[in-house]
Amino acid sequence: MFWVIGIGIGLFLLFTFPRQVFMLLGVIVAVGCAGGAYWWINNRIDERVKAAVITDARWSAGVCPETNPVKIIFQNNSDRMRRLGHQG
Repeated sequence: MFWVIGIGIGLFLLFTFPRQVFMLLGVIVAVGCAGGAYWWINNRIDERVKAAVITDARWSAGVCPETNPVKIIFQNNSDRMRRLGHQG
């Protein structure tokens, strides 16, 4: 029920102070767009870093003399690990 009161207050302010309300809405939209762009860019960077990690599992009797020879390789090719200095 509070949303009805909020809509009423919003309409009152819109008709009483139209220029200020539209400026406030413009600022809110601009801040929302900037925040969305920041989130989208960080999400794309994280996706690239995750895509650089490769997992490979192979069956090869010549590599491992065990009864079930499976060779598992984890390879991290991301630039983030190289910048932090954790690559061996």
